[in-house]
Order: sequence, then C-alpha cells, then structure tokens
Amino acid sequence: MATEKALSKNFDVIVVGAGISGINTGYHLQTRCPNLSYTILEGREELGGTWSLFRYPGIRSDSDLHTFGFSWEPWNQPNAIAEADAIRAYLSSTAKKYHIDEKIQYKHFVNKLDWSTSKQRWTLEVAHDGTTSTYSSKYIVMGTGYYDYKEPLEAKIPGLENFKGQVIHPQFWPEDLDYTDKKILIVGSGATAVTLLPNLAKKAKMVTQVQRSPGYFLILPQKDPTDQWVKDHLPGFLSRRFIRWKYLIMGTLVYQLCRWFPARMRNVLRAGVKAELPPGTDIDPHFKPAYQPWDQRMCITPGGDYFEAYKNGKAEIKTDHIRTVTEDGLILGSGEQLQADIIITATGLKMRVGGGAQLTVDGKPVELADKFLWKGTMLQDVPNLWYIIGYANASWTLAADASARLFCRMMNDMEYSGKKSVVPYLTPPQQEKMEKDNVPLLPLNSTYVTNAMSRRVIPRAGKDGNWKPRINYFVDMFKAIYGDITSGVQYR
Repeated sequence: MATEKALSKNFDVIVVGAGISGINTGYHLQTRCPNLSYTILEGREELGGTWSLFRYPGIRSDSDLHTFGFSWEPWNQPNAIAEADAIRAYLSSTAKKYHIDEKIQYKHFVNKLDWSTSKQRWTLEVAHDGTTSTYSSKYIVMGTGYYDYKEPLEAKIPGLENFKGQVIHPQFWPEDLDYTDKKILIVGSGATAVTLLPNLAKKAKMVTQVQRSPGYFLILPQKDPTDQWVKDHLPGFLSRRFIRWKYLIMGTLVYQLCRWFPARMRNVLRAGVKAELPPGTDIDPHFKPAYQPWDQRMCITPGGDYFEAYKNGKAEIKTDHIRTVTEDGLILGSGEQLQADIIITATGLKMRVGGGAQLTVDGKPVELADKFLWKGTMLQDVPNLWYIIGYANASWTLAADASARLFCRMMNDMEYSGKKSVVPYLTPPQQEKMEKDNVPLLPLNSTYVTNAMSRRVIPRAGKDGNWKPRINYFVDMFKAIYGDITSGVQYR
C-alpha cells in the first residue's frame, strides 16, 4: 500500500480519513485535479470509516445505497439497503478499481494541523507505529466524518451501574457475545435500535425496546420491482444511473413534503406503520412521535423487518422514561419492572468534527464552535482547508460529492491564477448578525446533535448566503459547479 510507496511527506493535497468521504475525494482529485499530488492518511488499519468500525448485528445503511454509493461508480446490487459487509466490499473494490487504495497510508493518525501564513502551507504532526513525523501540503481535506471513534455518547440512564448483567454500547460490540435465549433490553429509538431489534430477535428469547420518545418510520421494499424492470430494459450503465436519479428525486420529494405538509405526512407515515403492525396492536403511544417529520432522521426498515419481530412474538416495545436500573433489569416510570440479561444503550453517537486533531493557524488554536462554515465546507478564518460534512436529511455521499466538486474547482482556479490561499471571512457586523441568528449547522433536534452543540464541538451556520446550512443536493451541486466562489472569501 501507500505506506511503502509514499516516501515523500510533502504533497499538494492531504486527505484525512479513508472512509466514504476520503475515497470520493481521491477519485475527484485524480479526475479533476490530475496535476496535484495527494495522499490519504487513515488512522485505522483499513478503509471504510464507520463501516469498518461498527460491527453490531445487522448494521446497515440508514439511506438507500443508490444515493449512498458513489455517483461515479453506482451501486449495482438489487437491494437498496445493504448491511455493512456489502458496503465494505463495495468501498474496497471501488478503491482498488480506481487505484485510490494505492494512495492510502494506514495507521497514520493526524494529531495536529498548523497553517503557516509565511509559508502558505499546512504542517501536520502524524503518529505512526509509535513514532511521530511531519507532513506538509498546500491544501487539506478533512474526510473524518463527525463521530467520535474512541468514545460513545454517554448514556444518561439512572442506576445503570447497578446492573449485574452485560451493558453494551453498539459502537463497541463484543465479537464473542452469545445472546442466544437471552432477555435483551434496547434503550433507544433511533436507527441503531431499529436495526438491532429484528436481528437480535432471531436468536434471543425476547427483545424489548425501551424508548422515551418514538420516531418516524419509512418502510422501503428490500428489492424494488421497478428497479429490476429498468435493469431488464436498459443497458447497465444507463440503468444504474436511472435508478440512482429515481432515488435522488424520491428522497428529496419526501423530505420537502414533510416540511411543507407536516400534518398530512405525519398521517401518511403513521398509516404505513399501522399496516405493518400485527392486527389489533395499538399504534399509540409507541408510534406517535412528539415532533414533526424530519425534525429528526427517519428510521428505515427494509421490507418491514422491524415489524416482523413483533409479529413473531419475539419483540415488544415500551414507551416510558426509566426510573432506575436494578441488578436484573429496570423499572419504568409507570412502575413496571423489566428483567434482562443484557442492556444495550443505543442512545446515540458522540460527535467530534475533524477526528480530534488539534487545529491551529500560525500556532493559535481554532475553536470550532466559534467559527461559521462557508458553503457548508470551509471554516471561517482558516485557509485552504475543507471539511466534508454530510446531509442530515439525505445520504452522506451526496454532500461529499457536492463538496468535492466545489473544492476541486477552487483548487484548479488557484493553481491556474497563481493564488496561494483562500480563506473565508466575516466582517464584524456580519459576525454579530449571524451570532444573533443562531442557526444550527444540522437542522435536527436529535440528542446527539443538541449534545454536540452544548459541548461546543461543531461549527456554526448562518441564515443567509454562502453561510446557510446545506439541505438540498441539487442546489448545492449546481452552486458547486457554477455558483459564486468569491463572496465571503479572500484569495491571497
């Protein structure tokens, strides 16, 4: 791999992270900026990011693979929702096909990044095999995602320390865990809980989901007959792109309908859930969210597998707060006691933008929470650095694609014109106005987002212009290719 080949530590572009964002960035740099040298520094021992780290039973994408896959190498399997093994295989084969894997340096963890105004370059402190070395580059692309790989979000469950059985967070699933004929409690209502329940129910004695607040469900067919018809009647390269565009349009339309007509879409979504539940099952309160559709991410259940577990009598759901955890289970607010051998805290992930690397400009630390993001990707007052942050309402890869088109265009423009750096900036009146507007970067009220905001670990967004949060792939891609790349930034 690149560890042996990349003797030089000076590059035009350094990409941090070899997950979906890093692989996508590598492709776009090779095709759109062929004269720029680049490497990908990956802290772990293999590519894949989230799909390499998480190993809990049934882990799968929470959006369709036709939009979650790369635009330049469309997903070609019949299932729209895929499990982690299939996603890892897709990422690995794609990286190898386009020789992106040859650019990856594994077990290279970036500790610090410092921009030098006098040198007009980045200097990176990189740890590898117990030693530290220095890398440098003109440009940095942070493809590290926004989850903390080392620490999960702490589950605030009263009395959890009292439990004598196993307490497991899905982020660190024990490979040797035998849950056959066990009583399992899953605390949580998000995508992880919804994925775990039907998979654990196949072997467990009983799986009980305990949720404080229900979520919305989007029930997708595992294999859409329309997709197969398209594949049967169009050449492969056309059918894959047609199907991808179908899912792009459908996903955007569903989101917009939820925002424009929340009451009506709430009824539509609840009707879909009711049709999947066993006859006579009360839909309230377990499937009556207290918030509007898309105030939080929706839970996808391919083929209705989540509801099959209830039909088979292997699962149940409780909607209540937890009064306390006991030695052998927990007590709900109602007083009901639930016994368990295993408690799974599927209560969310801890956000950490930039992989935990220390960021400085001319030796001065940069506080992410004090800065705004220009076009959802460049940090205010920080030159030649782009973050890749996915959409809250669509596939991560779509935002990564729009970001890559934008920074490749900007890099090419600077290389052609002889400019050395570009830095987003705000005038004092603009800064004051945007601080008053207080617009969140991610338009969700999920616990992991509000927690990150309170811990001040994510950048901010504005209400107007290039500082607004990104929510629409079509708009963002058009702006990346044809839009203004001079307002709100200074070229030097």
